Amino acid sequence: MRKYFLLSAVVMLVATNANATSESATFQAKAQVNMVNYVTCSDLDFGTIYLKTDNEPSTLTIPAMGSGLIEKTGDITTYTGGEAAECTFSSTFNTIDENWSIITDDYLQLDGGEGDDMHATITDMTVYFDTNQKARIGGTLNIPRGFSGGTLTGTYTFTVLD
Repeated sequence: MRKYFLLSAVVMLVATNANATSESATFQAKAQVNMVNYVTCSDLDFGTIYLKTDNEPSTLTIPAMGSGLIEKTGDITTYTGGEAAECTFSSTFNTIDENWSIITDDYLQLDGGEGDDMHATITDMTVYFDTNQKARIGGTLNIPRGFSGGTLTGTYTFTVLD
């Protein structure tokens, strides 16, 4: 009797598993890995900016072509300094050939001060390549209304494809 009871318990377990549904699938994983050369860059330096208290939105643009063309708008009364970033590429990168493209973010949010609506940002990044394996990078610093002042910092990453 005991044998029949154990046998019937095993049959019930097997029957329960036999009624269960199961699914399986397979897929492939793949990746394209490209090697990049390290590029060293100086800071994109907007210098020291003097801004009216209770300011309206303001901008300071450092062009890639040179610091003599700096433009300011809004409530910036004056500024000192200001220099585009300068990046040095490896000797294998052809800065003369214009068959390259840049992968980058649309803007950079900076830490170190706040305004009524947001943090200061850098937008409208421009790049100028010269013939000496170097590039100069400029951009526009956007200062929001009612900015609190302070030292602004941020890190920007870009990739140049040749």
